[in-house]
Amino acid sequence: MKTKIEIRPVIPFTRITFILAALLAAIAGIQLYILTDNTEHFFAWTIDAPLSATFLGSGYWTGVSLLLFSTTQRAWANIRIAIAAVTTFVPLMLITTLLHLDKFHFTSNDTNAVVAAWAWMIVYVAVPFLLIAILLFQLRTPGGDPPQEAPLPLWLRFLLGVNALIALFVGLLLFVTPEVLFLFWPWQLTPLTAQAIGSGFLSLCVASTQFIRENAWNRGRVGTASYLLIGLLQLIAIARYSDTFLWSRIGAWLYLLYMLAIFGGGIYSTIAAWSQKATISVSARS
Repeated sequence: MKTKIEIRPVIPFTRITFILAALLAAIAGIQLYILTDNTEHFFAWTIDAPLSATFLGSGYWTGVSLLLFSTTQRAWANIRIAIAAVTTFVPLMLITTLLHLDKFHFTSNDTNAVVAAWAWMIVYVAVPFLLIAILLFQLRTPGGDPPQEAPLPLWLRFLLGVNALIALFVGLLLFVTPEVLFLFWPWQLTPLTAQAIGSGFLSLCVASTQFIRENAWNRGRVGTASYLLIGLLQLIAIARYSDTFLWSRIGAWLYLLYMLAIFGGGIYSTIAAWSQKATISVSARS
């Protein structure tokens, strides 16, 4: 006789925190992806290169998707990919902020800019403590992992691994020695924007690695739409600001190919993951 395993649930504190974080990320996405050319007025610091702003804005909007899908899950194991991504991105962005405080609008004559800067600082100082609380509360909640509904195809795990290695390489260079990539990057960077973008790449690396570790569609489903959005929003941004995209650089074409691959992989993963869920739901009702 099989013993029924109690599943460690996603606790209410985690859901509430994720909803609040999604709201903040949505606002940041609007500031950066919609109000791209007005960051000196609406954002925490001025971003002169629009593609830097749209990169960060698309990252926040993909974060909204990741966080909100996570709130629909019952099992803690099914949102670990989200936790992995967020707990990588937030501390790195806090470090980036502390390294470049002089670039932030704390002393601006623009009230909106000052509010945006202080709101940014408060969020990135407070959120790491909330993440620690989530981990402590969740890991103290009794229960185990649900069964793996279906493993990922071997070829997809391989491609996720390649993606993780590329994101790790690019992310480390941008975060640790940003000037190395200045002459190759498809648009003009500053040390601040390079490290912020590097934080995004490192978060993507960790999320991809976690997806491989979970090796199950049900445990990575919440992140599949985020992959799709990353690629789609980046491709739209390139089209929108094609005049600032430095097509003469080899890095521009490599970046374009990378985002096309992310977009294609995101389409496949999203369809595969949610089709798998639908199949299991029908089987469960039969």
